[in-house]
Amino acid sequence: MTVGIIFGGRLGYALFYQPDHFLNEPLAFFRLWEGGMSFHGCLIGTIVAMMAFSWKRGLPLMSLFDVVSTAVPFGLFFGRIANFINGELFGRPT
Repeated sequence: MTVGIIFGGRLGYALFYQPDHFLNEPLAFFRLWEGGMSFHGCLIGTIVAMMAFSWKRGLPLMSLFDVVSTAVPFGLFFGRIANFINGELFGRPT
């Protein structure tokens, strides 16, 4: 699922936010240290990775979704904390 998160997030960023940059310089897709991930791309990438995993292992997809859904709130929580620490979330100046 980690590969789905990283690949999907980067692909979503490339397609939705900077398609011209990635069309002109396709190898920039692999330079993850330059930043650029999208939540909706991560979500789609994770779903596709889970579908591939369940198909390969012969597991029911909805049961796999149920198991993973228990960890999602924790991942979102720690992701937002990381956003705050990284200075990506800010409010009004005080």
